[in-house]
Amino acid sequence: MLSYDAKDVYLVLAGEGSITVSDGVGAARTIAVSGTPNAYPILTNPRQQAGQVSILLSPGLQAYDLTFG
Repeated sequence: MLSYDAKDVYLVLAGEGSITVSDGVGAARTIAVSGTPNAYPILTNPRQQAGQVSILLSPGLQAYDLTFG
């Protein structure tokens, strides 16, 4: 579980697989990942807010950087 205070949350990922993202409010969602390092939006909000997000990576993925917008 990661805490944030932002409008958007991005994770730089590479490899082949998927991540499952849950913010504890709505249903969990799965994002397919393929290829070289790229920033994937894992959480978007209409305005800045504080919260927590849980991220589960499948085997075969590399996570490099968590960024906020």
